[in-house]
Amino acid sequence: MECKKTNKSHAAFTKVFEETYTYVSKFCKFKEINAVTAIAEKLAKCPSYTKEEKVQILNLCPADITEAKKLIPSLEGKPE
Repeated sequence: MECKKTNKSHAAFTKVFEETYTYVSKFCKFKEINAVTAIAEKLAKCPSYTKEEKVQILNLCPADITEAKKLIPSLEGKPE
C-alpha cells in the first residue's frame, strides 16, 4: 500500500515538474548558461545596483541603459 502511495505522489511531482519546465522554457530568454554567467559577472561589477535591480535587469533584458532606466526607475541617477 505504501508503494502505491509513493508512486502516486511521484506521478504528481513529475506532472508538476513537466508543466513547470514547459512554462519556464516558453519564457526562457537565455539558451546558454555562458550567456547568463557573462551577464551576471558584469552586473556583479556594479556595486551601486541592488540585488533586486540586478535580477530585474536579467529578467527584463533591456536593450540598453536608457531602456533599463525606463523599466526600472530606481536605476535613475545611478552610475552606469
